Amino acid sequence: MGLFGRHGSADQLRGQALVVDINTYLDQTMRPFTLTATLVVDAPDVPKFTVDHSERVGNTSPVLLRWPEQGDTVPVTFDPADQSRVQVVWDEVRTRAEILDDTVLPARAARKQQLLDEAYGAPKAPAPPGPYAPDDTGSDAELLQELGEDAPPST
Repeated sequence: MGLFGRHGSADQLRGQALVVDINTYLDQTMRPFTLTATLVVDAPDVPKFTVDHSERVGNTSPVLLRWPEQGDTVPVTFDPADQSRVQVVWDEVRTRAEILDDTVLPARAARKQQLLDEAYGAPKAPAPPGPYAPDDTGSDAELLQELGEDAPPST
């Protein structure tokens, strides 16, 4: 469903919109909420354009979980003959939780490991593989003989 529940013409184009500016619903006291954003739309075969986008969002709408932030990119559709009416494809916008799972949680896990390494000392790197296993009880001379090399003179 598009802007205010209206659908555009059959000639809709798909593109991506960079969210240059956006309000937040957290500072709104009126319900339903109003999303207002400045978007830079980029689509194949169309010059980039800027549009001021606005739509009403119900207080139980799944859009609240997908409300973008400044700097996010969202999928959109628009009529090339009327670029002032852009529709966000909300079903394809990632939720804040999905974004956090991909960005914050791995960074938090890496920081946790870094702190543990600092507290307990970084784990020792495994020894590089050698010509024989560490539990091999043979002498170096025997190993060299097996490899067909001469043992160095003993000092």
